[in-house]
Amino acid sequence: MTDRILRLLRPTVKPLPDAVLDRAYQTAAGTAIQLGDRVREMNRWRDDYAARTGRAA
Repeated sequence: MTDRILRLLRPTVKPLPDAVLDRAYQTAAGTAIQLGDRVREMNRWRDDYAARTGRAA
């Protein structure tokens, strides 16, 4: 989680010349990060549930 926060505070890519496109890019990148976190959380929950119920594949 700390690495993610630091990456958000220190952008590694130069800003795009158009401010509107740059903001749209930053929003899309943030959304992709959030969705990836959500998928990892659901996968962890699914694996833990499978282990608890004895249905591990």
